[in-house]
Amino acid sequence: MNSSHLKAMAVAGVSLLLPLTAAEAKVRAFGSNTTPFLSSSATFVDLPIKGAATSLSFTMARKGKVVITFSSECSVDGNSTVWANMQITLNGIPVAPTNNDTTICTSDTTAAHDGMVQISKSVVATARAGNNIVKVKARLAFAAGGTTFRLEDSSTVVHE
Repeated sequence: MNSSHLKAMAVAGVSLLLPLTAAEAKVRAFGSNTTPFLSSSATFVDLPIKGAATSLSFTMARKGKVVITFSSECSVDGNSTVWANMQITLNGIPVAPTNNDTTICTSDTTAAHDGMVQISKSVVATARAGNNIVKVKARLAFAAGGTTFRLEDSSTVVHE
């Protein structure tokens, strides 16, 4: 093999790599909330995900896949084993695997919110052409009276 063949192979190899480095995820919507949110509900409640707002809206030119990520600090108080579940919904439909019982944090069996953990959950969903609405919901599971879950310093991001 002569040097001109090696140069041609090197140029061909580099050109194959270029499309891979040009990929990027487009952020369709994002929100954050730094205010603590407490609830004792055993049914799903909408969480504030953009300040006090409980939803994020975004528009798609055509139907396509999106990644929705929710991150937050989380704790559950209570003297027994109790936990908080969450759902991420797109256009009112829970996105798997957050359909019903995705645990986000549990009680450390003390009466205080002293066991804060950082949680993050990402899901892939199909958004429709036009306007789309994301909500994040949470609830307590197997809670005794007076038990609450607490979420704070959350962020929600939708990527195309």
